[in-house]
Amino acid sequence: ARESDIEALRSELLDLEEELASSNETRDNLSYHLKKYEARGQKQIHQQQTERTTHQEELDELEREKDRFKAQYQALHKEHSSAADRIQVLETQLESERTQRRGVDIALERMTTDLDTAEAERVELREKLKSSQAEYERACGQIKSMREDNQRIRDKVDQLFRTDAAAKQASEKQDQYEGLLAQVEDMKRAHAKELQ
Repeated sequence: ARESDIEALRSELLDLEEELASSNETRDNLSYHLKKYEARGQKQIHQQQTERTTHQEELDELEREKDRFKAQYQALHKEHSSAADRIQVLETQLESERTQRRGVDIALERMTTDLDTAEAERVELREKLKSSQAEYERACGQIKSMREDNQRIRDKVDQLFRTDAAAKQASEKQDQYEGLLAQVEDMKRAHAKELQ
């Protein structure tokens, strides 16, 4: 009976060893798969971390790009505002220059009118001067003729001084001469006044 118990124990021990070996094999197999899954998980984790890092870098780059666009937009907005202010100033200056130009044009029109009037007056005065000059020359011719007549009268007066008729005629001629001479002097004064 004791040997039978020993054989039973041995048989049980062999079963246990087989079970242990099987368990070890299963454990090794599980350990292998676990390591495989762990390695795969680590790889996925690393890949995810890499992707997350890359994604974060892309996000950071997009954020920087957004900041650059924002800065460019603000600069363009500022430049646009400055340009709009400059355009407003230029439009105000242009309107002022147009107003000044209209004033200059009006002044030029007035000056042109004044010049035309002055030219017409000059032509009129020149015609009057020509007329006055002709009258003056005629008056000078009359004076010359009267002086000659007067000289002849004086000669006759010298010859006929003693006769009353001759003296009377000479007096009348003298009065005519003096009257004409006064008229000539008046014409000379009028002519000089027109020339002024």
